[in-house]
Amino acid sequence: FLAGFGCAAVASSFVGALADSYGRKRACVACGCIAALAGATVLTSNTVILLIGRALGGIATSLMYSAFESWLVSEHSRRQLPSMELSSIFTAVSTLDPFCAIVAGIVSDKAASSAGTVTAPFVLSSAEFLLGSIIVLRTWKQDSVNSLQTGGQATTGGPMDRFKEGIRAVSSLGPVMLLALTSMAFETAMYTFVFVWSSMLHDELPAEQRFPLG
Repeated sequence: FLAGFGCAAVASSFVGALADSYGRKRACVACGCIAALAGATVLTSNTVILLIGRALGGIATSLMYSAFESWLVSEHSRRQLPSMELSSIFTAVSTLDPFCAIVAGIVSDKAASSAGTVTAPFVLSSAEFLLGSIIVLRTWKQDSVNSLQTGGQATTGGPMDRFKEGIRAVSSLGPVMLLALTSMAFETAMYTFVFVWSSMLHDELPAEQRFPLG
């Protein structure tokens, strides 16, 4: 957990700027490939490789939370579609996310039970990530590297310039800063729950009893 979340915290400070500089479609493809590689590392018992896998998972998580939505907003702006359509897409994503998580949990538990190993869900997820990367690579339009659109205006400069520009924008706008702090508090509570829920349930069961983590 610490390796994954620690790398996610570090990577989140620059992956968005890299995606803006080198292309958000490329960042989405990279996210799938890195996540697939992270999942594959569970097939070894080498501690160093496992730690590298958790670090890769953290980087992939940062890309997942930034690159996909950035590409969507950029493509929506490029096509000059009504703003209401973008709102409808985000509403649909927020509504379907919990159901997708439930289905993923059930499928993961079935995969682990059928294969007789807890590494099966990771291998399955690696295949899904690679499939998703192929779909993105073949069907999504590549955004321009030299003139990426952000809020209808072309942005220039390298990754560090974009990172500094983002810091200035957040710190100078009160509502944006408030939103960032609220998001930080929510994420802190959520990840605290993620970190402890399984161990708390395990402590309440007899030592010989297993419960389905899916």
